Amino acid sequence: MCAKRNNQDPKKAIVTISLRFASSRDVLMGLFRHIESSSNWTLDLMQPEDNPLTVAKLHAAERDGTNAIVITEPCSEELMLALAKTPIPVASIGIKHPHFDSRKGTMVFVHNDNAAIGDMGARHFFSHGRFNSYGFVLAGPSDNWAMERSSAFCSRIAASAPNAVVRVFPSTPDSGSEANIGALVKWIVELPKPAAIMAACDIRAIEVLDACGRAGISVPDAVAVLGVDNDELLCAHASTPLSSILPGHVEMGRIAAETLEKMARRKSAPRRHSIVSVPPNKVVERESTHLRPPSAILVDHARRFIQDHATDGISVQDVVTHLRVSRRLAEMRWREATGGTIRTAIEDVRMAKLKTMLTSTRMPVSAIAAECGYRDPDALTHLFRKRFGMSMREWRARQRND
Repeated sequence: MCAKRNNQDPKKAIVTISLRFASSRDVLMGLFRHIESSSNWTLDLMQPEDNPLTVAKLHAAERDGTNAIVITEPCSEELMLALAKTPIPVASIGIKHPHFDSRKGTMVFVHNDNAAIGDMGARHFFSHGRFNSYGFVLAGPSDNWAMERSSAFCSRIAASAPNAVVRVFPSTPDSGSEANIGALVKWIVELPKPAAIMAACDIRAIEVLDACGRAGISVPDAVAVLGVDNDELLCAHASTPLSSILPGHVEMGRIAAETLEKMARRKSAPRRHSIVSVPPNKVVERESTHLRPPSAILVDHARRFIQDHATDGISVQDVVTHLRVSRRLAEMRWREATGGTIRTAIEDVRMAKLKTMLTSTRMPVSAIAAECGYRDPDALTHLFRKRFGMSMREWRARQRND
């Protein structure tokens, strides 16, 4: 891919990148933004899935006069050693390796401020009030960035809520497996509720949502869940749309491109090894942390109870008893949320079933009335006529003639 700004020969750069992940796509967007606005570069994108960078390709790039290499993906030990020795300037985006410590050539390391990400997650939960427990779910066993996020998250919790329960679900090589999800379910169940859980990345947060679903735990009422990366495809279509921290991945790509351009032009003399830490942008909030007020939860519980039991002959008092609040409070909250009454809601569910049975069955009206929770057929006859202006038999006949 090439972006030309003048008639000079374009500079050459190799970019190793996997476009499967939103974070990598954002980094590439940052590279392109800088190149398209101020540079004259040709980029050779090498994806590990089908066109990986190899030691042979690196040596060929040295011979061909390639001006820069950008790595965003872990490479083999052999290739890492070769990258440490190459005279070509290297920008490493988020990839650390011991071989780079001995590199003599010019290099810039651009990475997320993982401590700031973890701290932002804890602060976001605090903005919603206090929870009885907090948890952090790590990623793979070799992911130091996840450990940095976890450490900052737990430190912020300890500083701001010293009496809160804080637990970390350990890193594991079998993330996503049935055994791992099973262990995650058990871990979540044991957290005092309501709980707030941050995961190291969106993929891990999706597994937390899956575990909550298997355990029958309500999100976000019992457990609020937060991811990192803001992968729109994953977050927006999760079982409960996932809130996620948006890191500065675009800015990381832009900084890498800008620094490489300065190296190539030799207009600046950065340290042989430059390190740039990029803070996160913001929390993109969706339903998984959008906590509802207690009044909304109360109305939802009432609505589900009415839907499940209206035709069993329940009364308003039965609903109130289920909610374990006073009748006055239940009626007030229901009116605020719906504009109607609990009694009317019960009648609406019964009437909906009554009309369906009148149309779809030949059962006697008296039997249908009993099936729909009406103990007094005469009272039902009066109520039906008042609502629809005709008797149940007349309504049934009209529906069959239509």
